[in-house]
Amino acid sequence: MRTPALVLIAGAVSAYFGLAQLVTAQESVEEGTHHGGWKKWIERLPGGEQVKLRAVKALAMEDPAVRAADEKRKQAEKEFHDILRAAMLKIDPTVQPILDKMPEPKKHRHKW
Repeated sequence: MRTPALVLIAGAVSAYFGLAQLVTAQESVEEGTHHGGWKKWIERLPGGEQVKLRAVKALAMEDPAVRAADEKRKQAEKEFHDILRAAMLKIDPTVQPILDKMPEPKKHRHKW
């Protein structure tokens, strides 16, 4: 029984810290399906199309409905990380010192 619990804990810890390397690898396989994939896709567009898409996005971000949805997304991400951390600590309180060393989850910055 001890091994499945350790596997579960290791998986939870990996998920909490973003799986940055795995996400990067997955994005290269599934280009265009995640934020980084979108950025890569946009960077492949001709310069004029990049500029046009970024300008339209900037205007869309001024829309109150879009801003409200973005705030909801940010709040949902924070809530997810808070709940995940609590669940991890419930499973194994000894990970507390490890979690305390980690920086806050990265904020998504949509820079395309």
